[in-house]
Amino acid sequence: MIHLVPLIRINRALSACYLIPQHPIHAIAISECISVIGPLFNPILYNRIIGMIIAMAYSPSYAIFYIKWYIKHEKIYYQTELIFLLLFNFIMYKITNIY
Repeated sequence: MIHLVPLIRINRALSACYLIPQHPIHAIAISECISVIGPLFNPILYNRIIGMIIAMAYSPSYAIFYIKWYIKHEKIYYQTELIFLLLFNFIMYKITNIY
C-alpha cells in the first residue's frame, strides 16, 4: 500500500493539470490541498480511527492484526481510485492529442 499513495497523488496532480491546463501549478496545489483536507470531512474515517485506537488500547498484543486489517481495507479503495485515475488520464491524453 505504501507504493500506491505516491502513484495516486501523481495521477491526481496529472488529472488536475488536464482539467486546468492554463495554470498547472495552481491545479497541482489545489489537488494536493484537497488530498490532504478532503479526508477530514469523512465521518466514516473518524469512526475507523477511533475504533482502532480503542481496540489497540485495550489489547495491544493484537495491534498488528488491527493495522493489517485497516491496510487491507484501504488498499482496495486505493487500487480502485488508481484504476479510475489512470483511465481518466488515458482518455484525457487521447482527447488532447488528437491531430
